Amino acid sequence: MSMVSAHDLEGKTVAFVNFATGTAIDLKDDLGFTSPPDGTPCIGWQAHLNENQQWKCVKYQHGPDDQPQFRLQNIRASGRAMDLYNGGTSDGTEIVGWQYSGFGGHQLWCIRPVGYFPAHGTIVKIENIPAGTFVTLQSGSAQYGTRIVGSHGYLNDLRTDQLWILKLI
Repeated sequence: MSMVSAHDLEGKTVAFVNFATGTAIDLKDDLGFTSPPDGTPCIGWQAHLNENQQWKCVKYQHGPDDQPQFRLQNIRASGRAMDLYNGGTSDGTEIVGWQYSGFGGHQLWCIRPVGYFPAHGTIVKIENIPAGTFVTLQSGSAQYGTRIVGSHGYLNDLRTDQLWILKLI
């Protein structure tokens, strides 16, 4: 197996597991809604890879560096996509599930492969191009329920709170 290219992800269903903690990006599902309300938080949770941790990569366009930009649609939550709340650009802006909004910038994500480990697979950073922030496990905490937020960083830094193991479902 080798590193997955972002160009190969169109239409694929994936999950993202934090490299350091092993927790997955999870659209919080306390009540079992298939259509949770807008603003439902994305959190770090035990990686069971059920549908609330699965995201379909729907390609919109290529970004300025020819990398595809995707809307990440949650498989369990009908009509909800990973959304940088109000398109916020400050560190700590919450990432939530929100109704698809066409392809607004707050729902556009570049999945950027940054490494490969045979034991884990492809390691990625997930960048919101308009905001210039990366999907981040707040404080790098392994505690279940930790918020997923947008935070500044650099593609080539190795902040483990921004490194995600890409799991093809």
